[in-house]
Amino acid sequence: MTVPSQLHVAWKDRIVADQATMDDTTAQLLAARHECQLAEDALTLAAAKVEHLQAEVRLLEQRQSAATEQLARSRAASLRIAVCNLPDDVIRCVFICCAELPDIKWEKFGHGSYNHGRATLPFSLAAVCTRWRRVALDYGGLWTYISLPSIHPGNTDDRQLGFHHNRIETLLLRSQMFLLDVLLDMSPFDGESTWISSVFSSVCSHTDRWRRVEISFPYECERDIASVFAGPLPKLKQLSLLGPATLSLEDENTYFIPHAPLLEDLDLSHTGMTVSPVHEGFPSLLSLAINDDISSESLQQLLELSKATLQVLDLNVGFPARCLSSLSLPNLRTLVLHLELFFVTAQPERTVNFNASSLSALTLRSNDLMFDNDLLVLLEHVSATVTNLTLYDVVHPRYIDTLARLRNLSQIVFGTQIMRCDVHDQFLVVLAKQIPTVWPRLQTIVFCNAEIMSPGSHGNGIMQLVAARNVAPKSAVLSSVVETSDSEHPRRIREVQLPIDTPKWTVAEVERLLAITS
Repeated sequence: MTVPSQLHVAWKDRIVADQATMDDTTAQLLAARHECQLAEDALTLAAAKVEHLQAEVRLLEQRQSAATEQLARSRAASLRIAVCNLPDDVIRCVFICCAELPDIKWEKFGHGSYNHGRATLPFSLAAVCTRWRRVALDYGGLWTYISLPSIHPGNTDDRQLGFHHNRIETLLLRSQMFLLDVLLDMSPFDGESTWISSVFSSVCSHTDRWRRVEISFPYECERDIASVFAGPLPKLKQLSLLGPATLSLEDENTYFIPHAPLLEDLDLSHTGMTVSPVHEGFPSLLSLAINDDISSESLQQLLELSKATLQVLDLNVGFPARCLSSLSLPNLRTLVLHLELFFVTAQPERTVNFNASSLSALTLRSNDLMFDNDLLVLLEHVSATVTNLTLYDVVHPRYIDTLARLRNLSQIVFGTQIMRCDVHDQFLVVLAKQIPTVWPRLQTIVFCNAEIMSPGSHGNGIMQLVAARNVAPKSAVLSSVVETSDSEHPRRIREVQLPIDTPKWTVAEVERLLAITS
């Protein structure tokens, strides 16, 4: 029949196509299996090569390590030969340079801290070899750093305390007759009065060699600790004493500031020391800081004895009485007032018994206790010469009228390295808008240790201030700020050092305003 024949032919064609597909797939499978076998063989060969190379790398690393060690030994041997051929005087010169390296932890006098590297340096040098030890022991200037590490009392015992005392005794012995730098923070050692007395006695037996001395006494300590300073200190250049906070004012004994003709920096806190009536003066004193129970009469006498040379005066003292007689400090350049205006007489007629024709820098604690009529009188008195003002604590807009008396101010600094300042943003806004201009000669603004407080504002006071001084009056920024005809035209702000955490966009905008030339 015709129909079945046609169907049979169709299936035969389909079988042929399927057979061709199967044959093609089989060929591809065989080819793939062959390629896979080739890849496996290559992988095996590569793995063997990797293993061989890894073994070679390990061998080369061992050779490199051995070569490095040998090179170090060769260099050390060469250095030993070179050092052994150096004369003793050359080695001594090296030790002198080591001893004279600046102490980065004692840069600011009165705020030093223990320097482990400097304390261990002489012992490390003396341990190099017998010859270095002989030269080190012969040069006393290498052993002049007398100090105590910052030890927590709970982590010390009698053996450790004895070790530190013996170390100090060794240093004092080996330093021969060289001048000493004494940095002793004994404030953590309350309850170790016997040990403190022995250490202090050892150090004080060499007062004739003191050059730089900074001592902090324990919280609980007898006032008579100051009696050790009764004798002269002929070589002393810097003295900082922090006495016990439990200082009793009822002590009948009087302890005098020693005779120190070379003294340049004096910092006294809670020592109970005063000036002897027969003191011959301080012909070299440059800096004086008082945070003490000293009387106004003693302070005035101290200033009289140093008035010819004194350049920096830092006062943090509360007096029951003010300075009654006129005082002249012709070389005073920096005045720091923390607590009370000693130089302004009391009511009803406030006068300033103080003359400092060279005074250019003034530091004030900014609070409501300081900003009164007394301060206004003082600022008016020194306004002709003061060009640099530093404020710390809290700077509020209501202080501007008083501070405006410093009409020649060219630089203002907020905060110091050790004292923080919170500046209200509105203070800067008022500076920008007030008429007549406050501080028309201002050119530098520094936020040293400060933060700009911006309650209720956008914190853009510093930008407004710089814009007010640097942008031309026709600008829209100054549309509301027009100088009166009789006011001094403000100078450009040339430098602004912003706080570290200032937003980047604020920094960028201030830099743009500083760069404006018209």
